[in-house]
Amino acid sequence: MIIMRLLRKIRRWLRRERLTYTPQKVTPEAMARIIDTREPHGLFYRKEARRLYTGVDNTSGDSWTEAFRSRRQCLRWLRCPGLEPEDCGALG
Repeated sequence: MIIMRLLRKIRRWLRRERLTYTPQKVTPEAMARIIDTREPHGLFYRKEARRLYTGVDNTSGDSWTEAFRSRRQCLRWLRCPGLEPEDCGALG
């Protein structure tokens, strides 16, 4: 019971934290810098090829990176905390 309450609090906190960030489109150079330095914190995406988008969740400074078939799938993953990349159509 205590663990369930703690998990709910953590999920609420993560949702609140993620909502303070808006996904930003970045250049290839900026994306590489964000992944390498893990700064600045936030949500980022870029178009790689005709049907390939890369999203980076750097809200916690860990630079979680996933590839998607569409911009919509990428932005859905970035905006929905706790959603598994595979549920959004991640290629990985």
